[in-house]
Amino acid sequence: MGIPTKMMAKPSARCGASAPSLGAGGANIGGRGDGQEPSPRPRGLRRMAAYIRRHFGAVLVYTVACFGTAGCEADSMEISHPTPDNIPVDGSVVDASEIPTGLARAELDAWLGARDALRRSEVAVTIGKLGEVGDDETDVFGWVADAKFDADGNIVVLDRMAQEVRVFDIAGRFLTKFGGTGDGPGEFRDPVGLATLSGGRIVVSDRRGHLEIFAREDSGYVYAGRQPVPSDLRIREGVCHIGGRLFLSVWEQESNAVIHEVPLLSKGVARSFGKGYGARYPLVQRLLTDGPIGCFGDPVQIVFAFEQLPVLRSYSADSGAELWTAVVADYMQGQIVENRGTGSVGYLSGLKDVAMAAMGVGGEHILYQTGRGERAAPDEAEIRSYLVDAASGNGALVSTSLPIVSDVTDTHILGYWVTGIPRVEVRRLAPRNKAKGE
Repeated sequence: MGIPTKMMAKPSARCGASAPSLGAGGANIGGRGDGQEPSPRPRGLRRMAAYIRRHFGAVLVYTVACFGTAGCEADSMEISHPTPDNIPVDGSVVDASEIPTGLARAELDAWLGARDALRRSEVAVTIGKLGEVGDDETDVFGWVADAKFDADGNIVVLDRMAQEVRVFDIAGRFLTKFGGTGDGPGEFRDPVGLATLSGGRIVVSDRRGHLEIFAREDSGYVYAGRQPVPSDLRIREGVCHIGGRLFLSVWEQESNAVIHEVPLLSKGVARSFGKGYGARYPLVQRLLTDGPIGCFGDPVQIVFAFEQLPVLRSYSADSGAELWTAVVADYMQGQIVENRGTGSVGYLSGLKDVAMAAMGVGGEHILYQTGRGERAAPDEAEIRSYLVDAASGNGALVSTSLPIVSDVTDTHILGYWVTGIPRVEVRRLAPRNKAKGE
C-alpha cells in the first residue's frame, strides 16, 4: 500500500511569493533535496493513525507566486487529475453490483463459487495485540506492510515500523525474526514488500531499491545476499512471486513502465513493461504511477492496479502485452490537483478510494481491494473487496469485511489490518460450491 507523499489544497489566488504553509493535519510536500521519497518512521499507534491520515488525505495550503501587473487567476494554473486520456472509456467493468456483467454462464458459476467461499470464510488465527513497539513483544506490530505463507504453511510478516520480518507457525506461535534498521547486509531502510520463494528463501524489497535475500537454516534465517535492481527504477510497494519468477511494482521514467521482472539467481532476463500514468511532468507521473501488483494463472498474468485511479490492467508475464483494462465504476476518486507552474501535485481532503491489493485467487480470479476513507475518521476506513474474472477483467463487489489480503492458498487466505490494532489474520476458506454440470 502506497503513501501519497505530497498533499496540498488548491493554489490560492493571492499574488506575491509565499512559502507553503501547513493546514491542520497537513503533510509537508517538500520532500528531500536528493529527489528520494521520505522514509516514514512512525512510532506507536498515534503515528500509525498519522500514516492513515496521510494516506486518505491531508491539507496543505500552497500559495502561488504571481508576477506582473495583472491579478492572479488560480483556475488557469491548475490541472485536475486524472485527465480523461488516462481513464479508458470502454473495456471491462468492475462495480458494486451483486453480479458482474459480461460473463458467460460457466464463468459466472465459477465467479459465484469463489465469491461464496470468500464471504463464508472464517477467522482461524489472529496475531497482534495492543502494545508499544520495542517492548520485545513479538505479537505487537507497528505497521504490517506485507504477510505471506511460506512453503511449510508458516506465516511471514513484514513490520515496516520495526523494519524486521517475523515468522509464526500456522497456530500463531512465534518462531523467529530477522532484519533490522540499517544499511548493512540484511538490514532495511523502509521495507515495503516480501516474497517467499522455494527452498525456504525470503526476499524483502525496500525503498532504496534493494532486494535482500534470506535463506532458512536449522538455526533460523541467515542473510544470503542482495539481488541487484537497476538504479533507474523506483521500487514502489508491490512484489509478487510465481513459478520461480519475481515481479516488482516499479516506475521507470524513460519508458513509463510499471512492472519489472527480476532474474532470480542470475536466471532469466531483467525487463520492464506495462504503462504508467501519462503526464507532462515526470513528478506527476511518478506520484500517480504507483499501486499493488498480483501474479496468477497459467500462463502467468500480472495485474497492476493504480493506487489512486479507478483503473487496473492485466499483462502477459511472457510478452508484456496488455490483456485487458478494467475501470472501477464505483471508485470514489480523490481530488488531485497539479500546479501548472511548478508541476507539483496535491491531494485534497475528503472521502476517497485507494487501491490496496490485487491478489490472484485460484488462477481464475483476482481479489482487488480498495480502502475508502477520509482524513476526519481514518480509523474507520472501509476495505472494499471486489472479485474480478481474470480472463475478462469484469467483476463486482463481494465484501466490506475482509482484511487486506496478501496471500491465498486453496484452503486459506492471509491478510492484515492497518486500522485499529495492527494485526494479521488467517481465514479458512469455505468449500466452493460446484458449478452446474460438474
